[in-house]
Amino acid sequence: MAEVIYCESCHTKQPNDWQQGDLCIDCGSSVRADVRCVWCADLTPSSGNFCKHCGTEVMEDIYFGPARILKSLGVSQLELPAKVKELTDVKLSQHQQTYNKHYKVIQFCKEQAYMLEPYLLVKGDYAVMRVENDMISQIPFPDNTLKTFDELLKKDITVEKLLKDPLNNSLSSTVFRLAEIANNREYPYNFHPYWCKRVLYEVADPDFPVRMEMALWLSHPNSFDYRFSWEPIKTNDCTKLKDGKTSLDAFLDVLLPVLDIAYLKPYAGVALVHLLDKLEMSNHAQYDYFTQIAKEALDHHDPDLVLGAALLFNDKEKIILISKMDKPACYSAYSWLLTDNSDSYEKILTDSKLNEHQLTALIDFVKQDDINFQNEHGKNVVGVYPDAFTQAANSLIREWGNTTLFGKLFSTYSDDKINSYINYAARFSTPTQEEWDTLIHFCKNRDDRNSLTKILSHRVKKDINYTEAAKMFFDVPQCYSDEEKGYEFIASWLPVVESGYYPDAEVIRKLINFLRFTQTFLQYRAFEKVFVQRVFEVFRLLIVYSETASVPLSKYIIHASLDIRDYINADYFGHKAYLYGLFRETYVAKAPEDGNYYSYPFQIDKDFIRNFFDDDNEKLINSFVNILPVGAGYGNNAFDLMSNWILKNPYGLPTMVIEGNKVDFTLGYKILDAFKESMKFIKEQGKEILNMQANGSYPFLNILHHREWDGNDVFLFYHKSDEANGITIQKCYDRFVEWLTKDNSVNFYTEVMEKYGKHCLTFNDTKRMPLSLLKLWYNQADTNTMPTEIVEFYNAKFSILLREEHRKELPMMQDEGIGYHVSFYYVTEKLFKGEEEFFKWFMSHYGNGLNDPLVRFVLLGLNHASDLIKNYIAEERHSQMHNALIYLVHNAYKSDKYIQETYIKIIYDLLLNLNKDTNDIDVIVDIWGLKDVHYYIAEECEEYAEKMFIGDENTPLTKEQLPNLYNYLSDYYYSGGTDVRWVSHVLNIQHNRVIDYFNNCEEDSSIVLTNILKLLVRFMGKEGLVNEGESIQKRIRSDISSHIARLIEGIDEDKFPKPLVKYLYEYVTAGTLDFFLQAKIENCIEKLYEHHFEEEEEEDDDMYNMVIASSAKKTVNTAEAMAAQSSLVAELSTFMATFTVTRENMQKVTQYINGYKDSDTDNPMIITPLTMKIEESRNWLAENTDVAMELYQAIYMAILDIDTEMGAQYSNFGAMCRMVFGQLVKNTLFASSYQQGLEAMANSGAYTEIFTDGLKQVANELKG
Repeated sequence: MAEVIYCESCHTKQPNDWQQGDLCIDCGSSVRADVRCVWCADLTPSSGNFCKHCGTEVMEDIYFGPARILKSLGVSQLELPAKVKELTDVKLSQHQQTYNKHYKVIQFCKEQAYMLEPYLLVKGDYAVMRVENDMISQIPFPDNTLKTFDELLKKDITVEKLLKDPLNNSLSSTVFRLAEIANNREYPYNFHPYWCKRVLYEVADPDFPVRMEMALWLSHPNSFDYRFSWEPIKTNDCTKLKDGKTSLDAFLDVLLPVLDIAYLKPYAGVALVHLLDKLEMSNHAQYDYFTQIAKEALDHHDPDLVLGAALLFNDKEKIILISKMDKPACYSAYSWLLTDNSDSYEKILTDSKLNEHQLTALIDFVKQDDINFQNEHGKNVVGVYPDAFTQAANSLIREWGNTTLFGKLFSTYSDDKINSYINYAARFSTPTQEEWDTLIHFCKNRDDRNSLTKILSHRVKKDINYTEAAKMFFDVPQCYSDEEKGYEFIASWLPVVESGYYPDAEVIRKLINFLRFTQTFLQYRAFEKVFVQRVFEVFRLLIVYSETASVPLSKYIIHASLDIRDYINADYFGHKAYLYGLFRETYVAKAPEDGNYYSYPFQIDKDFIRNFFDDDNEKLINSFVNILPVGAGYGNNAFDLMSNWILKNPYGLPTMVIEGNKVDFTLGYKILDAFKESMKFIKEQGKEILNMQANGSYPFLNILHHREWDGNDVFLFYHKSDEANGITIQKCYDRFVEWLTKDNSVNFYTEVMEKYGKHCLTFNDTKRMPLSLLKLWYNQADTNTMPTEIVEFYNAKFSILLREEHRKELPMMQDEGIGYHVSFYYVTEKLFKGEEEFFKWFMSHYGNGLNDPLVRFVLLGLNHASDLIKNYIAEERHSQMHNALIYLVHNAYKSDKYIQETYIKIIYDLLLNLNKDTNDIDVIVDIWGLKDVHYYIAEECEEYAEKMFIGDENTPLTKEQLPNLYNYLSDYYYSGGTDVRWVSHVLNIQHNRVIDYFNNCEEDSSIVLTNILKLLVRFMGKEGLVNEGESIQKRIRSDISSHIARLIEGIDEDKFPKPLVKYLYEYVTAGTLDFFLQAKIENCIEKLYEHHFEEEEEEDDDMYNMVIASSAKKTVNTAEAMAAQSSLVAELSTFMATFTVTRENMQKVTQYINGYKDSDTDNPMIITPLTMKIEESRNWLAENTDVAMELYQAIYMAILDIDTEMGAQYSNFGAMCRMVFGQLVKNTLFASSYQQGLEAMANSGAYTEIFTDGLKQVANELKG
């Protein structure tokens, strides 16, 4: 709670902001006489006996100074009053002098507080007294404080210095904080991010000496700056907030008492409303009261407060009013109008005279807007500004005098301020020549080169003569008197040259002379990189744009870079010229035709040679040859410069060597030799030029192939580009092959070949490999004539040609620069000169097998048109070729798997085409026998044998083909059907052809027929050799029996000789055959027997007894019944043997079940097929519910039939149905329904106990 103070004279109550030293507001006398306590140094009433703060005896002021000294010497609080009184006058004076020495520090700080008072709101001696109160207890100060004080006295600290750097220009923390607040009231606002937290921190700190001043800062226009973040205040982000207090609480603690101070009340009102708005607390109980106070501030005399209130209430009229005042607040108001995107700022410039605050706002706005625009659109790009900016600039330039501006002497402005004004005027004004000359003379009189630079840093203005300004800027000969100053002078040209101002010829002459004598200084002086970059950027701009400077300056730097006599300087200039792009664009030169200046590209052509090499081709070539082998000390050098010029115009340099069809080989070989030297010592230097293309050819490589090669040429060819191709490259390869193979390939073993030559035969793409190299491969990789290491090398290099061998494709190569797909024709007619040479080579190499890449490549070539091989290979050589190919297949196992799979098929196709239409059984057997070599062609070999042995099933059999149908029956049978699989087709498909043959045969065929049938019958009684094959061989015997039956039924009965018929009859009636096999052929043999012998034979009761052995019922012993049973058994046997899970077969099973009573036989075979493949049947039925429903219902009805119970007529059939039904229906969507039906029938009482138990058992199985 604030202390209530009353005047000791008239007892009038004093205001809340009363401070020690203030006079009474009523009587005008001193309100209260206070003295400082000699111990705690706080002010205490002089009328009291003891200090109201610490209890020490109150003493007169004359004792205070000596007491502070005694206290510092260790005198205690209780002893201090007595000790002071005991001091002699001499000691008292001595201690007072010591005190005064230290009090000077406080006095200095109090004077600084007085300096800041105009910048603060709280008036009176508040700040001064606060400084004294804070510091007086610290007397005596330490020595370092006194030392700092002496240093500050020497600095002559002004208020500007204090505001700019309070920390280093004051000894008082209070002064520092006050200066900091004052600084944040300045225009333009020098914002610091830390200030956002500092405001809250200091207001919330009860020990902060100037909390009131800090809190009132929220009324200042700078607190409305968009950069000031309210987040710390909104989030209560402050460690000084205690006991649950918020930011608002802290500010209210400070600002509410201020409302009682009349002159500060409007400031507090604006600050409070501003605070509540930012906190979004317009519902605060006192918000309307605070708002009323704040609105009164709109008519206040303080422009800062008016502007703060206007910004708070968005009062644009007030803002405009402030923006017209020649007051510091004008800056902030005008800045607001500029950023508000309104046109008010233009009208203001029309209605009132431009002042420096408005100008500063315009300048700062342009500066920030340029930054924003460049961030969005790129560096060195500026936006377009309204006419008001030009209007302001014109006002500025009209205001400009020789000694004054805006009524103030130029001496009162800082150089930075003047430069900013000149820069603005130069950029935006549209001056008259007179107004412009005023600016120029101003710079000249001040010897102000910086200002002149600003003027010339903007593009040339229309109708203004800049000659004098440019001369004044560029022609300063004395700057060249010192090397360092000279280069600094050149670097200073950059902004002016960038704006389009260039020196005259005389200045350029002086510049070149300076460079000539000081170029080493630029190299060895430790200039910063940015500085050197500026110097060379000046050179670049002069070269690209200046008519007077371009050619002479370029010529000097070019020759300085090429002059290897002074290698270090040449390398330096070459490197910098390349690095900073001096010769990367264009130069300006006079055209000899019309004398006008034009821009020319930096490239080797006649204009370049005329301007820089005295129109002498040989001079240029000599310069190029000289620098080609020279390395770069700094990186890129003069070679890179010339390389760019050459590559820009690929025709330029070659044109000097080749004119029309005439080649100057002397110059050409001179260049090539330089390339060799260069690339030997400097890796790849010159490679790009060597590989340069012009009109689709390679001019320097073209020169290379015109002479016989040695190792140096191979080295040079090694540096050809991997992309280089065409007829030139092919001719170079021809030279390379010539060098490589001469003298029995002796060069293969040279170091040149090892390092460079071998790489020349390395290709990543066959499309870049010259076709002519194939001959090299076949000659050098010949295992019959060449050493192993050479063979292996060439095979490795040319293996790329077999990269697509798995696709059975020949590679695409290059022939005279054009893609060429290697073909059968090339391999047979170009690689080998005709069939005879090819055959000779192949017969001498096939023995190498498929591991020989040459053999494989030839096979790929033959495969490319394999149908031509029969006609290509002479007929008398077919047999040898056939044997060679057969050999390759049989020895393919020695090769990798992928080679086997690829080439066995290729060779197989070649064999087929080579032996097309052959009838040679040995040849056919050879090819058929390849089935055992590799599974890859096994199926095709079988198909081939079938085709060759039995022919087309749609064509009649020949006498020669007939035996082939049965010759391999034994192989087929004993292999379990895995070998000679086409015999299955004979047995199951080819019977009609056999029948047609015998029926249509006009000659006696009885012997052939007898042999065939006896052969077939013999296999009817054979057994399998191994258990695994037994079931398969049963199937084969079943196929044989079916085949016999079809033949007997189909061939005319009269074609059968009686001995054969009798043999067959006796065989089938002997009782040695399997029941099912006998069932298939018995009837047809009996009919055939009856036809030939016309007599009745007794029925074979044993056969039928065997069929119905499972039936407990006596069979009807009639001929008709026996025949029906026999027929059914035969049919079922066949069905069981061939059963597969198909729709047709499943429907047939359903049909059999539905007709189980058609025969009196209790035969479970009807349903047996399902038991054989129960899982497969279940899965199939789950996907085919229509068939499933019919089948399930048929079995269900059979189960419910009382004739299927134990002991009934069809008990065996019923037992099988009950077993199968549970296995099929369990876990299906039909299981529940059938389970309920079976239980219902079981509980109906309609069945016997045994039958009922059987139904329940099936129902329980369906539950599981």
